[in-house]
Amino acid sequence: MSEEITVSYTFDADVLIRAFWWHHRRKYVRRILVYVTAFLFMLGSFYSGLNSGHGVPTQVYVWGGVGVLVFFFVLWQLIQLINRFFWRRRINAMPLCGKQVTWTVTESALKCVMSGADATMDWSVILESVATPEGILIYPQKNLFYWLPRTAFTTESEYIHFRELVASKTKHSKLG
Repeated sequence: MSEEITVSYTFDADVLIRAFWWHHRRKYVRRILVYVTAFLFMLGSFYSGLNSGHGVPTQVYVWGGVGVLVFFFVLWQLIQLINRFFWRRRINAMPLCGKQVTWTVTESALKCVMSGADATMDWSVILESVATPEGILIYPQKNLFYWLPRTAFTTESEYIHFRELVASKTKHSKLG
């Protein structure tokens, strides 16, 4: 790819809330392991209760297990709702909210221009990238990311070229 790709979008909560969601989705494996561990612990308790000889009806353990699963599911949904509220609030409080962001992508570097600032990053400083169905997360640090939404590209072919370039220049993975 010898030409430049220009990506432009407005920095606002509607665009970036999905980036936060995809960024945190990467950590779901750990969360699922916690839930599976809790479920296995509950199953172990159920089994030991059946074998204890106290005569506790099986339904008590079954309904208790269902109750714990429902509790964890509702808790998880509540945490997601609270996170979205705080992410939106944090994004809307940023001075750049509502301003235009323009990325210029070349074979050698990424350049970001926005109101009052610009930055050029060589591909070697990018730790990794993650392609999602809605765009690409670019990580110059472990928990710092830049979001290039798919809708910000002028054509689908530009997006595909960019995704291939990012995949060739960085440690790359896919979600979704």
